[in-house]
Amino acid sequence: IGASAGGLEAFKTFFKHMSTDGELAFVLVQHLAPDHTSLLAELVGRSTSMPVIEAAQGMRVEPRHVYVIPPNATLTIADSVLQVSKPAPPRGHRWPINTFFTSLAEDQGDCAVCVVLAGTGSDGAQGLSAVKDHGGLVLAQSGFDQEAMTGMPANAVATGLVDAVLPVPDMPARLLAYQNQMHAARGKHGSDGVRGDLAAHLKTICRLLHVEVGHDFSQYKEKTLMRRIQRRMLVVQAETFTDYIEYLNQHPNEHELQFREFLIGVTEFFRDPATFEALRTIAVPKLLADR
Repeated sequence: IGASAGGLEAFKTFFKHMSTDGELAFVLVQHLAPDHTSLLAELVGRSTSMPVIEAAQGMRVEPRHVYVIPPNATLTIADSVLQVSKPAPPRGHRWPINTFFTSLAEDQGDCAVCVVLAGTGSDGAQGLSAVKDHGGLVLAQSGFDQEAMTGMPANAVATGLVDAVLPVPDMPARLLAYQNQMHAARGKHGSDGVRGDLAAHLKTICRLLHVEVGHDFSQYKEKTLMRRIQRRMLVVQAETFTDYIEYLNQHPNEHELQFREFLIGVTEFFRDPATFEALRTIAVPKLLADR
């Protein structure tokens, strides 16, 4: 969960509404003054019965625990173990939320969730794209409606990759429902991570997207499509493929969202016009110059 210096109230509100019954672990990454002692762990600890601990090098992340970034530090995670390095880079090169989100995505894959709370600037917008590419869930804070707050949440939403924009009190219930649905879905997955009953519905979903978006995915790698459909089902809380097809029919914007979901980062190169222009004007002529 990322926030800037004014995010304390959002953190406290989040944990006042978060049940301690789940299996989630929380890491709070806040913009802190490098030369001041942080009271964040103590202050957040008053809003939850879960242990709230300042992160230290080599600390293994445990369920139902809250870990807080220390001042003047870079925080990452590898093999579910926190990595703390000091001092942090100079202020102009310090992106603690992007840094942690990126490492979280690489370490936890589709089990990762990142939340962007109130704050100025755009920290988190780059890191959340890594979480999305690895199949995780991305949330951003709204005000009193469904519009993102200005600053960090608005910049996160501007990426087009945020799955839900919610008031902070609504976030804990959404996370617990997401976790429960993910556990239920995992029980239906085969050894390749794909539900066996999806193949029968894949053509229908691709046909709907072809009609509405104009792109034909029928020749794409099936397992890739299936995994991205499964992820969207978790996001919209559709339990069966029939439910999801009905959701597609009732929510026209879902076609565009699923279309973006298919265009995952590993194929991004093929949608970069500048790259292909360089191939055409520089690389290929040089390769063929003496042929």
